[in-house]
Amino acid sequence: MSTLLLSTCICSLVSLGLQTSLSADTLKPSQTFVQGFTLISSNQRFEFGFFRPGNGLGGLYLGTWYHNLPLTVVWVANRNKPLRDSFGQVALDEKGALFLFNRSMGAVWSTDKIPTMDSFTPVLQLLDTGNLVIRDDGGNRTIFWESFDFPTDTLLPNLKLGWNLDGGVNRIIRSWKSIDDPSEGEYSFCLEPHEAPQLVLRSGSKKLFRRAPWDGSSFSGITSLTTNPLFQAAYIYNSVEVYFQYEMLDDSILSRFLILPSGLIQYFTWRVNSSKEWNLLVTINSDPCDNYGKCGNYGSCYTLSSCKLFSQYHKSNTMLFSFPRVGSWFS
Repeated sequence: MSTLLLSTCICSLVSLGLQTSLSADTLKPSQTFVQGFTLISSNQRFEFGFFRPGNGLGGLYLGTWYHNLPLTVVWVANRNKPLRDSFGQVALDEKGALFLFNRSMGAVWSTDKIPTMDSFTPVLQLLDTGNLVIRDDGGNRTIFWESFDFPTDTLLPNLKLGWNLDGGVNRIIRSWKSIDDPSEGEYSFCLEPHEAPQLVLRSGSKKLFRRAPWDGSSFSGITSLTTNPLFQAAYIYNSVEVYFQYEMLDDSILSRFLILPSGLIQYFTWRVNSSKEWNLLVTINSDPCDNYGKCGNYGSCYTLSSCKLFSQYHKSNTMLFSFPRVGSWFS
């Protein structure tokens, strides 16, 4: 009788723990979770936990994806250090550091050491934006660490692409190595340099593509970045931060920019309660004429990627002229 009662109590506790983990958006230092347990944002848009990408035969990863959609991962914690078996454990310590442990309780991944206040009660929370944060659970709710400072291959609304100059943080999105491998791939997309910001795509260190330089109010010649029916873009440029960010105008639409393993940069949307799959609206760098330096220093790129030398160019010229090619993402 006592054995049956004990078994019943244990099953009840496990069931209660599972329900709490699957419905909560926070993790406290007294709690841990393993594969099968997740955090879900309060708006039911995002989920944080363990996953296996692609065919499910590879390593185990810790990350964030869209809740109740076909697996669409937006952030990976241990992208370069997968767990090789089916066990992983997540824990937040009293100092506010988040750890991922393997089966032998070795730390596979952790957040950087964070500065804290004297009276600090840390909590891990998955926000409605998809941003995973470590914040003070006290009155001021100060954020000390956030996943949006360490993006992987996805640019979500409200994520800042660019610099926090005070903290020395440069937010760059990098492609997965393949559709089944979240480790860092060949391509990166960033804002550079912070003295005259441009949106730049690189393959390793080689510059492949760029959008027109910052002119003080926008990226010159690209009106679609500041005027379109889906989102409002912002370009912040001051002594503390330099970044590109966008905010959705319709809360019923999910949205993401993605850099693919092939180097293509694509913009997807999903209309809540009606879409059955992600809608690809635009591939930003699909035109060969967008390739950096396609026609050299003195050429202009035309249809079908043909090049033409400027008719007024002379070898004696010492001044170089730039004629940016203007295009619309949503034309």
